[in-house]
Amino acid sequence: MSFSRAIIAGAGLAGLSAASVLAEAGLAVALSDSAARAGGRARSYFDASLGQTIDNGNHLVLAGNGAVAQFRRRIGANAPLAGPQHADFAFMDLRSAARWTIRINDGPLPWWILRRQRRVPGSGLRDYLGLGKLLIGHKHRAIGDVVRPAGVVWEKLLHPVLLAVLNTEPALASSRLAAHVLRETLAQPWRGVYRSGGRLAGGAGGGFADRAAAEGNPQRGRLCGGAGMVGWG
Repeated sequence: MSFSRAIIAGAGLAGLSAASVLAEAGLAVALSDSAARAGGRARSYFDASLGQTIDNGNHLVLAGNGAVAQFRRRIGANAPLAGPQHADFAFMDLRSAARWTIRINDGPLPWWILRRQRRVPGSGLRDYLGLGKLLIGHKHRAIGDVVRPAGVVWEKLLHPVLLAVLNTEPALASSRLAAHVLRETLAQPWRGVYRSGGRLAGGAGGGFADRAAAEGNPQRGRLCGGAGMVGWG
């Protein structure tokens, strides 16, 4: 069975990426979204009172995320990336106001876990050795079934990172998805962030959403408020 057209619910980054792949394969694609503009959380808007472009949601783009790079190439997004030159990640505990920074080294060997000044405060080398099991990925097992969801590295590094990425309680989330995330980031320190940076200069909309929406064929539809549609292909 073959298809010639597709309708995608949601014009956020995932919907736009799916639409670009399908359109590239020759399908006519329509996106439906309740918002007046495409992009979802990766959308920017101009605030007249401030006189500048505001990101609806700030996005850290990790260099290990090949899907984002492929999406930007497909839609011809040339907006430069700006941000940190190294993979330094700052954390803050809202309960205690404690702050710390994980400084992942450049290069193929993760020697940052050997340096007290770079790793999770209060952690030792032994705290990281057992995490190798999480890099394997188990199709039908939760993260909490693979590693013990406790300890300083879990509380100050893995839990906040995996919660942000997987958008669910990490101990109950898929260990297979977690493995993909960790293999493309912490396990590949030289790919921690784009060397030119981690965020989009000029706003997330210009780098992801606006350019992708512009690729849609205006003759096939448009995106408007109240579950409107934009056509591709």
